[in-house]
Amino acid sequence: MNQLIGIYRRIDDAMWTSVANAGLLRRARKDLATLHPEIVDETDDALTVALDAVRVTLDAGGPATAVCDCPSTGVCRHIIAAGLWLAALEPDTPDSAGVATELAAFDREYLLRHAGRAGYRWARDHVVTLDADHVITLDDGSMQLTLPGVILRFPGGELTAMTAEPPVDDLPRWQVCAVLSYQRSVGVSVGDPGPLEPTPAECRRAAEHRQMYDRVRRLLCDIVSAGTAHMSAATVERCDAAAITAQTQDHFRLAASLRRLAAGGRAILDRTARAGDESLFAELAWCLTLVSALAAAPSPPERLLGSGRTGYREVGTLELIGLGAYPWRADSGYLGLTAVFWCVTRSAFLTYTDTRPATIDTFDPRAQYRRHDPVWTGLSSVSAATGARVLLSEAKINEQGRLSRSAESHAVVTTLDHRDIVASLPVIDEWTAVAGSGRGRALLDPPEPHGDWVVLSPSATGIGRFDPIGQVLTRPVFDTADRSLDLRLTYDEVTGHAVARLDTDTRLPAGGLIVGRRNAVGAGADSTSTVMPVSVIDADATRTNPVDALHFDPASTDPSGEALPAAPTTRPAPRTATTALLDTFAGRLIGTMERGTGGRGARELDDLDVWHQRLDRAGFGVFHVKQSDEVDGVGGEERLLRSYAVLLQVLRSRTT
Repeated sequence: MNQLIGIYRRIDDAMWTSVANAGLLRRARKDLATLHPEIVDETDDALTVALDAVRVTLDAGGPATAVCDCPSTGVCRHIIAAGLWLAALEPDTPDSAGVATELAAFDREYLLRHAGRAGYRWARDHVVTLDADHVITLDDGSMQLTLPGVILRFPGGELTAMTAEPPVDDLPRWQVCAVLSYQRSVGVSVGDPGPLEPTPAECRRAAEHRQMYDRVRRLLCDIVSAGTAHMSAATVERCDAAAITAQTQDHFRLAASLRRLAAGGRAILDRTARAGDESLFAELAWCLTLVSALAAAPSPPERLLGSGRTGYREVGTLELIGLGAYPWRADSGYLGLTAVFWCVTRSAFLTYTDTRPATIDTFDPRAQYRRHDPVWTGLSSVSAATGARVLLSEAKINEQGRLSRSAESHAVVTTLDHRDIVASLPVIDEWTAVAGSGRGRALLDPPEPHGDWVVLSPSATGIGRFDPIGQVLTRPVFDTADRSLDLRLTYDEVTGHAVARLDTDTRLPAGGLIVGRRNAVGAGADSTSTVMPVSVIDADATRTNPVDALHFDPASTDPSGEALPAAPTTRPAPRTATTALLDTFAGRLIGTMERGTGGRGARELDDLDVWHQRLDRAGFGVFHVKQSDEVDGVGGEERLLRSYAVLLQVLRSRTT
């Protein structure tokens, strides 16, 4: 009856006049003064009202489908009177216990009809990843269920009555997710009694996925068999083809990994790969770990699949602090300029990027930094944001934390001094906190958007070293415990200015902060992250702008001002035996994968079990697994990658 009351409450005098006429409306109101309406029959979707000698039946169709047993045709005065009387009633207050019972009673068949197979499966898989649920009863008897990012309210009745705040896409699957979440919290399992039987289309898609996983697994093992030092153009093409297949199958994280492998292979072929760069070996092991997790999941969750390119959404007003920018050139042939911001509103790093194909001769990322080309209304150029507070209204960002260049966004820019900037930033003065920034504890945890940006407070600096073969500049900085961290820049046509500024013994200001992006952690147990520097926040109060953009600002010619002290004379404590053991094991695995097994993995890796036993005795029980080919049917090349993946997970756990 509550539904019918709501329907007739929404009918005003103008609507009654349109379906009948003003005279009948006046007559109906006069009738109500003397009549005593009474409900004589009620079903789930209709009720019958007695008005003395006549009976009026009302349903969810409103006046158009109402029926009166008087001789009149169409909407008579009795129908109007019954509707006016019903609209004046107070709806029944839902019984919270009854609402809870209704939530618990929704079975799988009902939920499947409501959201469909795909929606039900999404909701079922999503519920498994949720923490403890939050359910409260409101004053009107309805129930409120809180899920990550959305609040759903259920007044009772059909599941379609459940509303969401804020509004969400594909509401039915969120409604089913709320039901399953509530049932899980009260110990009711009727919502998920067992696995869903796949449809023929799902079976075909699953078979295609299995074939794709097997091909990727063979590709990875073939690379290890031949050795990364012997990478061929055909292997790079296989990586590119596999990436395209994964992308078309909506396996976005797998596609990205395969593209990185292809880029690494091209760098080896072009002789541009940096000596000692272990990222390719880590990528091989990570890709195998991802494929194994995907193959083991009956229905791969979104956290493993990843997401495609996402759109921008409006997030209101953001307070941003500009921390500089850097130019770049991608392997795919694009040039770009990326500006870095610390978002005070969200306590997170955000970026803005302007990019063009390298074939466009008119685009120069270094010149674009100061070019008068408004990013947002009120911000004349990228350089105008460096060292300033930008209050950005109607801001838009995507899931990767990138700001949109939107015509609707408006910026109010104010200058800041050194103290204002430093007071808002998450400053790191111990390098142990750098390695784990921006990533989860597990190897396959999705990275945080822009979580690899850091603000360093070094206490001393070393002399820069330029590798003419790898074209890489490395300069160490030290924390309060004399731990070393390398600032690293690769030389090319757009980074040459910053490399020259950071090279040799160029002074770094005392009390200054370094803003940069953390690079991947090396494989060795004693290796740490390296940081690509973007800017230096100078503590010198005489500077007009405290943020020194390394890629764009000229070197200071003023010799005054205190510089960071030279590298400390005291050295860090020597490595422990456990650390040395992990380093030795990592070096052995990398050496084998670099030169290749030549298809003789089983014979060449006979001592892998011995290494696992040594590590197990050293306290790393995760290596206590059987590696025999006869036991698990895994070849030597895959055993190598598995062992390296386990090692990477151990190292990650030790640095987070």
